[in-house]
Amino acid sequence: MGSIGRGIVLSYVNILLGIISGIFLTPFMIQAMGKSEYGLYILIGSVVGYMSVFDFGINNALIRFVSKYRAEGDTISEQKFLGQGILVYLLLALLIVLVGYGFYLNIDAVFGQSLTIEELSKAKQMFVVLLINIAITVPGGAFDGVINAYERYEIPRISRSLRIVSRVILIYYVLKNDGDAISVVLIDTAINIIIVGLNAFYCFKVLKIKLIFSFDRIIFVTMFSYSFWVFLNTIIDQLYWKMGQTLLGIFENTAEVAVYAVAATIIAYYMTISGSLVGIFLPKATKMFVEKIAPNEITTFMVKVGRIQSFILIGVLVGFVFFGKKFIILWVGLDFMESYYIIIVTLIGLTPYLIQSIGGILLQAYGKFSIRTLILLTIVIFNLFLAIFLVKIYAGLGVAYSTAISFMIQFIVLSLYYKKTFGISLKQYYGGLIQGWEYGIFIIIGLGFICSVFNFTDELWSSFLWNSMLFLLFYLMSIYFIVLKSTEKSVLLKYLKSKMHKFL
Repeated sequence: MGSIGRGIVLSYVNILLGIISGIFLTPFMIQAMGKSEYGLYILIGSVVGYMSVFDFGINNALIRFVSKYRAEGDTISEQKFLGQGILVYLLLALLIVLVGYGFYLNIDAVFGQSLTIEELSKAKQMFVVLLINIAITVPGGAFDGVINAYERYEIPRISRSLRIVSRVILIYYVLKNDGDAISVVLIDTAINIIIVGLNAFYCFKVLKIKLIFSFDRIIFVTMFSYSFWVFLNTIIDQLYWKMGQTLLGIFENTAEVAVYAVAATIIAYYMTISGSLVGIFLPKATKMFVEKIAPNEITTFMVKVGRIQSFILIGVLVGFVFFGKKFIILWVGLDFMESYYIIIVTLIGLTPYLIQSIGGILLQAYGKFSIRTLILLTIVIFNLFLAIFLVKIYAGLGVAYSTAISFMIQFIVLSLYYKKTFGISLKQYYGGLIQGWEYGIFIIIGLGFICSVFNFTDELWSSFLWNSMLFLLFYLMSIYFIVLKSTEKSVLLKYLKSKMHKFL
């Protein structure tokens, strides 16, 4: 297996490690720190997290252009680009510190109405530590980018695995010995600084990179013109997934932040499941662009990928509707019951958009991603103002309502944009997507309800697992016998037979 293959395998290993560590650490940290302090930890983390946008997407530009210069054998241009990239990153680190210091002086003004005096004191201490963290890790990302550009894909992923595992062990040990939220941010900062140091060592001692420090206007313009759209997408992500915690910290309290954070964890896993699947189709989408595939073939491709997404996401969504409440109670306790409703509202609005997310991959392959970014930026600004209004009425649920509405709008607007850009038939597209679901969805919902009312045992975790597995069995049977088309069944059976032959 080559470096790319090892990198792909390790990427999925890290996804699994991230999910497992989150499921384990979240209830443990809530129990050890308390609901309010956990909410404070999440709140300050989300505020400092906004400063990661000061990467300006340069890491992506660095990977692209270093790879390009290496392929061309242009060592001088590579060294100039790296030197200028490092200088820009150092300036960005200074900018992060200055902006962070300005916010530090106004923490009382921003959170004074929602945090206690003790919480404000801890918030300031955590903010300083996390500011140092982000000021080092953002420019430190340059070394991560260089390693990827040199096609040593497994190295950053091994580093991430070590970060996840060491973080779990250290946080568990410290909180078991009466540590608090400040201890956790110190652990996060120490681990990140060590990883940056190791990556820098690998770049200079193993890859033996060299830097030429000079200002080249052409390189500077090239760097930022490429990274600009990546930068905008980073802002969009930050506003969607950090905004809720910040607004709740300003208008409500840290307990509400903790409730929303638990919901955001499950939503993030849901999006990870979707993203890990659709991302593998980028090479296929790029090939379609090169071969100038006809609109009807693009429509067929979008239907095929969208249906695969729907089989997975709708199963998770329906399953969570019927079994999610019990899971939340078992996982983090009755105090977090509102998290269940936040998750359901958000996922209902998010699911149609995620099923259609192959359209974003096609836009990326066709070099038309910029208009999509501007559409999303417009909608996320609308979402911000709507969330500010609704959070004052419904707290965390208000954020969920605004997010769901915004994703529904995105789904509709992007559908029209895909029609205009690729010439697809929306009637053919949606007709193909819902084929089999017209009846299947009602049968699946009915089966979900029936499975949820059975009690196989009085032990709560056992009952939850038995009910969930029974639903999964019925769901898979419903998909195969009701939702799948005959061609999809043939492909599935052929795939399973080939795997069985290899195994036997």
